[in-house]
Amino acid sequence: MIYSRKTYKIIPEKLDEFNEFFHTYLYANQLKHGAKLIGRWVNEDRDEITAIWEYDSDDQYENIDQQIRTSGLHQKAQERKKELGELYLESMQDFLTSTAEPYSYHPPKHIVSAASVIFNEDNEILLIKGPRRGWEFPGGQVEEGESLIDAAIREAKEESGADIEIV
Repeated sequence: MIYSRKTYKIIPEKLDEFNEFFHTYLYANQLKHGAKLIGRWVNEDRDEITAIWEYDSDDQYENIDQQIRTSGLHQKAQERKKELGELYLESMQDFLTSTAEPYSYHPPKHIVSAASVIFNEDNEILLIKGPRRGWEFPGGQVEEGESLIDAAIREAKEESGADIEIV
């Protein structure tokens, strides 16, 4: 993992405008192309905002950066920035790597799972024989950004080959 730390020096009175611009353009474009925002902070004087983004690798960062720079949303952001005038005084970016290994500073994440009870036309129930737990309903872990319904449908297909409909 690598982390990009982007710091903006702003005029405190423009904090709300900057926040709106950030959420409408910068955040939306990064998220659309696969970046993950770790956090965003403003200092006590409200004249400096720092955002930290997470990327799997340098290559992923470069790929996302290239996609953003050629996107329509980036062009709209540049136009909006001109309309708003001096939105920020300067911006700085540097890159960080974690010193946590072999330590873990993060609490464990919750794992969400989805399963389904699948009936056929004869009202029989489909069960899967798992290697460790025996017979069970098809199901498994919900992926980040995936709905419970989509996860249940995906897991049923992966584990049994069945195409299901949630009713």
